[in-house]
This record gives sequence, C-alpha cells and structure tokens, in this order.
Amino acid sequence: MRRITGRRKGWVKNSTFSDKKKLQKLITEAGFTPTKIANAIGITYKTVYRWLNKGIMPHPLQSRAIDELFKERVDITPVVYLKKRQFKKTPLYVLKHNKRTRERFLLAMAYYLSAVSASEMTLKETERIISGQIVKGKTLKQHLEVINHYNAIKYMLKELRPGFRITERYMLTLHSILMYNFSDKLPGRYKEQKEMPLKIKKFLSAVNNTGPEIIKNTSSAYCTFESIRPFAGGNLKAGRLIVTSRLLSYGFAPALITAADKQKHDTALEKAVYGNYKPITQLICQAILRGYDIISV
Repeated sequence: MRRITGRRKGWVKNSTFSDKKKLQKLITEAGFTPTKIANAIGITYKTVYRWLNKGIMPHPLQSRAIDELFKERVDITPVVYLKKRQFKKTPLYVLKHNKRTRERFLLAMAYYLSAVSASEMTLKETERIISGQIVKGKTLKQHLEVINHYNAIKYMLKELRPGFRITERYMLTLHSILMYNFSDKLPGRYKEQKEMPLKIKKFLSAVNNTGPEIIKNTSSAYCTFESIRPFAGGNLKAGRLIVTSRLLSYGFAPALITAADKQKHDTALEKAVYGNYKPITQLICQAILRGYDIISV
C-alpha cells in the first residue's frame, strides 16, 4: 500500500458543531433563550453570555451538557442532506474512482474500527500494519484485527453500488472477513438462538427501507442490529460497516464514529431501547459529516 499523505488533521476535525454553534442553534432553531439554556444546564446567564460573546470555552462537563441539550432539541439531518446536495459526484463514486481518496478512507475507517476494541493503536501504527510492517509493542491479535478491518472495508467498497440492498449473504461475508483467524468469534455464523432467523429477517426489512428518511431509517436499523447482537463477536464493527454500506449506496458520505464518541454512542443506544432515536441519529449525522471531511480533502 502506498504511503498516504494529506491533511491528516482534517480526518478528525470537528466538522460537526462547536459548542458556540450548538448554543446558537438552540436559540435560533429550538426557541431557547440564553436564560433558558442557563437554567437547563444549571449555570448563570453570564456564563452563557461569555460563551456566546467572549470566546470563553465551556468546561468539558458543561460541554457535555450543551451537547446533550443540543441533541435533544435540534435536528441536524437537514445539514447532512444539504451537504449531500452540494456534491456533484457521490462519495461512493469518488471512493471507487479516486485512489488517493479511497486509501485515505480505508486507513481512517480501519483506524476507527480498531478503536471499537479499545485498541490503543495510533493512526500511524494502523498505516504501518496495513502496509505490511510489524509494529513493535503490538500483539499478533492487534495486527490481525487491523488487517481484517482493512480487508472487510475493501470488500464493502467492491460490493457496493447505488441502491445496494443489504443481504444476509453480505452480512455474513463481512463478518467472516472481520473475524478471520478468530475462530472463537464464529466468523460468518450467527449465534445459535432459536429466534435469530426471524430477528434477522425483520432487521433486513428495516435496514432496506427505501423511504425518504434514509438517515433516520438507517439509524433506527442500526439500533435494532446492535440490540439483536447476532454474532459471537464483532457486532459493533459489523454494524458500523452495515450503516456505512447503506449510507454510501444512497449517496451519503461514510459514517466515521470515533473513539471519542464512545460514551455518546453507548448512551444513544440505551435511549433507543426506549424509543428515543434522536441521539443516535444525531451521532450518525455527525459521523457522516466527518466522512465528508475525508471525501473533501
């Protein structure tokens, strides 16, 4: 694999929204006033004023509170749909025909998938392993995982086309590549549960819904997949590739969920159990915007 260069910082820049932008949107789109924001977060009006007008950054705990309020009250799916309309060529077309962009994406996605396993692999170490090098201090398992991630993503791009439907064969093949050399994870096989065939059938129906709200439908289907957890291992990784498969095949950028998103991601899945899909939809929208960073570099 050729050495990858380019604006690496652009891969992880926050193209979602800054705290200040979230506060502004709460005011302009959700009907909040600075006083109501202050009351909701449990701070003073003067603090909100300083955030909005004096360039003061919130404390991390306050930033988390702003984010939670923002996710609950402001829908950012229109931002993603606008971004989609601004691209003359679809991200899938770009990834299939632009080698430099494809390699950036393969590396970034492999890196983010490694983070699912709580791996401390760096982007540079991920690139070295993909290039066939041995990274000192990393286990054989970590090396194999990165290679599997890379191969699974390549398979995904090879299979995808506009309007692609997720099939059982596709899911099982993805999982078999992700878990190659890890026999205890039953590569390409479901867990043995009596209800599993019916659950998978319902999931496939949901994930292939061609209604107008592709992002919301995909987010909901992703929650269904993660609640089913059909495999003995690798469910989060398989789920994220399925989400990205769905998005790419319908003209969106890939969803790149980072290690920093873990707490938000887990909380969003918990809320989805009770029928609140807004947080996971917001998270996936943010991940898609991050994916556009890759395509746009």
